[in-house]
Amino acid sequence: MKTAAEAASSSICLCKHCALMNAAQYLSLQSVLQLSN
Repeated sequence: MKTAAEAASSSICLCKHCALMNAAQYLSLQSVLQLSN
């Protein structure tokens, strides 16, 4: 079993990763929309 600190740090890492992935998807979507206009 993980300690509370390990669980917290891993969830923070996952949140950062998801935020980065969402930002990348958003930016790529914006660039596609701009190119199609």
